[in-house]
Parts: sequence; structure tokens; C-alpha cells
Amino acid sequence: MNENNPYSTPQSELTGEKPDSGTGESPDLAGRGQRLAAAIIDGIISTVITVGIMYPFGVLEQFANGIEPDTPTLIIVVALSLTIFFAINGYLLHRNGQTIGKKLLSIRISNLQNENPGAAKIIFVRYLPMQLIAQIPFVGGLIGLVNVLMIFGSERRCLHDYIAGTIVINAD
Repeated sequence: MNENNPYSTPQSELTGEKPDSGTGESPDLAGRGQRLAAAIIDGIISTVITVGIMYPFGVLEQFANGIEPDTPTLIIVVALSLTIFFAINGYLLHRNGQTIGKKLLSIRISNLQNENPGAAKIIFVRYLPMQLIAQIPFVGGLIGLVNVLMIFGSERRCLHDYIAGTIVINAD
């Protein structure tokens, strides 16, 4: 093929922040299916927790009767649900960068240097901002959609991964 062909596909050298294991090799990124399955497992756990909290507050009964619960009650339910979810997963996040779903699927959260970012960063930088944004009517759903659709990029990172400087890799 002629190197000077004006009709050839443009070529460029890509540069930028790439995940690095410290050895010059990229870590083994978790598959999109693995991440989806882990998210579904964590979502089921979160739903069970939330429904369990809604029951004593009477929220389920209000929904069943077509009554919209008051905002302070919903805020308490969401706050308690998140607190319990992170309490259950906190040890795994601290120790391995995993939730129960990620542990079952043998994947983990890592920073770009292939190190565990720690529970505090994972919870307060990676998860919490997206959870709070999700509570905003319309905008939250739109940003949530963009968040998960970004997984189809070449780096397999969602918006929350870019915000926190994390990747999800196969556990060793």
C-alpha cells in the first residue's frame, strides 16, 4: 500500500491516561457481561434492603394505596438503604475493591495503577455522587443512562469510573 495515498484512512498515535499495572502491561479488564451480572446481583441485594426498610416506614402500603410518601420519609429510606448496602459491602470494598456481586463474578475495582483505591474513595467518589445525581428528576435518569452506556467505549469505563479514576478488572 502506498504510504502517501491521499485516500487512505487517517492514522494517529493515541496518547493519554491508560490503565497500567506498573509493568507496562494493561491489566485484564473485566468483561461487560461480568460487570452487568455483578451490577444485577448488587441491585437485587440493594432492592431487598430498600424494600425491607420501606416496610416499617409504611411506604409500601402507601404505594399500594396510591399515596405518594412524603419527601422526608423517602430521604430517610434512601439514606438508610445506602448506609446498610455500604455497611454490608464495606469490608469487601476496603479489602479487595469488591462488592458481593463483584466478588461472585471474580472482578474488582482498581485504580489506574492496578491498586485497590480503598473503600472511602470507592464509596464517596465512585458510588455516592452517581447515587445522589440519580435522585434528581429527569436529569438523574439521563446522566444515569450516559453513565452505563459509556461501558461500550474501548476502555470499558463508565462515567463513575472516570470520575473516580478507576477501572474494573478481573480479580487475581
